[in-house]
Amino acid sequence: MSPHQSLLNKFATGGVIRPEQTKDFVSQLEVWQKTVISEGYTALDRALIGHNMQALSKIYMNITLPQLGNFLGISTEQAEATIAKMIQEGSI
Repeated sequence: MSPHQSLLNKFATGGVIRPEQTKDFVSQLEVWQKTVISEGYTALDRALIGHNMQALSKIYMNITLPQLGNFLGISTEQAEATIAKMIQEGSI
């Protein structure tokens, strides 16, 4: 299975995706696809964080914000803001 197939499979099945697992994929993106948008993230970063928060919510019943931020590779404050937004939107 190619790295891209593995990545897409994890997206489709709800598997957790670590940032280092996307390096090959990111290296093949065009410059405009790496543009930083709101909150200092690229579109892929936001998609990965949202996807992983949903995946982690199915695995962990109790996780601290520092642990969540560390797992996702973001700050505690970013983790809190992102999860609050996702709860408000009803996506988690």
